[in-house]
Amino acid sequence: MHTFIPRQESDHSCHDSCPSTLRLFPAQDGGIARIRKPGSLFTPAELHFLGEAAARYGDGFLHLSNRSHPQLRGVNKGDTHERLIADIAAAGLLPHPTHDSVRTILVSPLPHSGGPSDSSLARLVDELDQELCACPAVAELSGRTIIALDNGSGDVCYERPDLGAVAQPNGSWMILLAAAPTPLTCAQDHLVEILAAAAQYYAEFPRQQWRMVDEEQCRETIVLRLQESYSHELTEIKDTEVAFPPRTQPTAGITADTVVAAIPFGRMTAEAAQILADFGYPVRFTPWHNVVIYGVSAAAREDLCTALTRLGMSVDPHHPANWISACGGQPGCRRAHADVRADAWQQMHSPDYQPGVRIHYAGCARRCGHPNAQHWERLATVQGEYVEMLMDADGRTPVTTGGQQPHEL
Repeated sequence: MHTFIPRQESDHSCHDSCPSTLRLFPAQDGGIARIRKPGSLFTPAELHFLGEAAARYGDGFLHLSNRSHPQLRGVNKGDTHERLIADIAAAGLLPHPTHDSVRTILVSPLPHSGGPSDSSLARLVDELDQELCACPAVAELSGRTIIALDNGSGDVCYERPDLGAVAQPNGSWMILLAAAPTPLTCAQDHLVEILAAAAQYYAEFPRQQWRMVDEEQCRETIVLRLQESYSHELTEIKDTEVAFPPRTQPTAGITADTVVAAIPFGRMTAEAAQILADFGYPVRFTPWHNVVIYGVSAAAREDLCTALTRLGMSVDPHHPANWISACGGQPGCRRAHADVRADAWQQMHSPDYQPGVRIHYAGCARRCGHPNAQHWERLATVQGEYVEMLMDADGRTPVTTGGQQPHEL
């Protein structure tokens, strides 16, 4: 019986070190730059630029965060970083430098029956981003802050957002705070204003933690302020469980004119990004290390899927990359006790692996990149071994399994 190793927490008394375009995170293999575009929807030209930037300034790969943002690793600080910043700005991907660290807006990547249209959702993302970036106080929030707009699918609302909303069958939106539903709903016409106000109230709260979910009384305080400020725009519902959709998560596959490809460990070569861009379709990166390709014609579908497979991705809904994940691990992370991706890759290609069993390999007790869903954790230790436990969705709480192993659950 293994002893649970508690999560290794960071010092929350100082500013978080989440990377952005302007702020590199100092990893063992060089700086990490994170390009934050709300919704993570990129045009072919933007995707081609990201591939070029990865080759020119990074290690030749795009690395997806579990907040859906593409990252460059191995960026040298100083002049190289300054040139990268200038290029990202010229590409139109740094429109609000003062708020660059707080522009994480997750969006449901696939249409949902009865939910808002794709164009309506895109408009909400743009308007919300503009409102948030117009508020100076919001710029002081942690770079770990997550906002989610769930179209009713039940996907991004489970990614532990600090604030956000879930579309309801009647066309209204239910407000989320601290990764949980509230009894507050509003019409779509008022959603942006109310979420922007919630973000401002969060910024004005005397915060001691990086995430709202870890702040005592913060959620209750914001609910009260919203009720006072928007009494006419907000409607209270009695049963939030009815209005909150069950969890879903997009996996690889082909639906209508959309292709979803799984990217093992969220690591895409610069060449793959450029080749994918050359097909001429807009793409969205997801928190689950997928790339969603929109508007694919029937004539181009086979060539696209063949190219994706050749470039190391998969459109197979049963591919293990849909469920097996790993943090960066050795040699890129100085805290990691193992090359966890090498070990996870072996697991991914093991004949014993059963599709659908979610497993996360963690190089240390920080458990970076763990899924926000129940999963089996394989945690590397200083002794060079793995401790295996079933973890709850928060990545911190072990679940009693009665001694059962992953293949038995």
